[in-house]
Amino acid sequence: MIQYALVADIGGTNARFALCDKQNGAISHIDVLAGADFASFADATRHYLGSVSCKIKQACIAIAAPIKDGYINMPNTPWQFHVDELKQELALDALFVINDFEAISYALPMLEPSDLVKLGGDKPLKGSPNVIYGPGTGLGVAYTTTVNDQYIVLPSETGHAKTGPLHKDELPVFTQLFKMIEDVEGQTLISGQGIVNIYRALILSRNRTPVYDHPAKITELALAGSCQDCIDTLDFFCCYLGRFGGDLALSLNTWGGVYIAGGIAPKIIEFLKQSRFRQGFEDKGKQSDLLRPVPVYVIMHHNPGLLGAGFYLREIAVQCCGN
Repeated sequence: MIQYALVADIGGTNARFALCDKQNGAISHIDVLAGADFASFADATRHYLGSVSCKIKQACIAIAAPIKDGYINMPNTPWQFHVDELKQELALDALFVINDFEAISYALPMLEPSDLVKLGGDKPLKGSPNVIYGPGTGLGVAYTTTVNDQYIVLPSETGHAKTGPLHKDELPVFTQLFKMIEDVEGQTLISGQGIVNIYRALILSRNRTPVYDHPAKITELALAGSCQDCIDTLDFFCCYLGRFGGDLALSLNTWGGVYIAGGIAPKIIEFLKQSRFRQGFEDKGKQSDLLRPVPVYVIMHHNPGLLGAGFYLREIAVQCCGN
């Protein structure tokens, strides 16, 4: 008889749930729920478990929030909870909560070549660290490295690092951004809302009134080639996506590869290939030569967070906690 554990990947907009076969790690019964439809994470979890009619005693949750002393306060959604209290509320024997990009990092070794699209660079340098980052509702970041043949994941909140203009022609856009937003950080530009922020700042810098206020619409028009303002917006976004990735690569010498996750990059993959992404990635002055050979990959797998949460539950939690 198959024994299942619950795995979940909770972002600022959607909550993804699935069952993980504890024997082989297979993920099944995937469902995506809108976070706004539920007052709490516990409510969303009970709704999912009611739909699968399966007795669950163990769970691993990947969540887009820092985890401090067992307390989770999600920055992009009103959900808040404490791990111990949630464990009791859901009547679980074991509950593990990890950062969402930590989960994606654990999925990295399990991805197939067909799950990746390369954006320049050469071959990965074996034994070197990797960095995984990506825009969605927010901007997630994690690093991986190997110590004594053990795969190590280092979660990070670097998506909140401050950012600014690099060239003079970007100053008009940033002047408007600083008027709109008090603290301009990575996810101010590199996120779904970031696309809107860039669009508004770009149009205002051109002394015109913004028309669109949703990232999906701006992206749609850019991909269709029917609005030059939207094309310029998405290209600016791609440039900063690359620039931020280059900064991350330099921060830990991630010559093993840079991986882009999240829901946005796969949807704009063809635009991304032709954009200023790689130019932004390598635009590091005297350090540019270090970045030219570094390969960058877009993760096209639909649910790497669920895959990684299952891996953590089956492999890491057993080693660390004996569960």
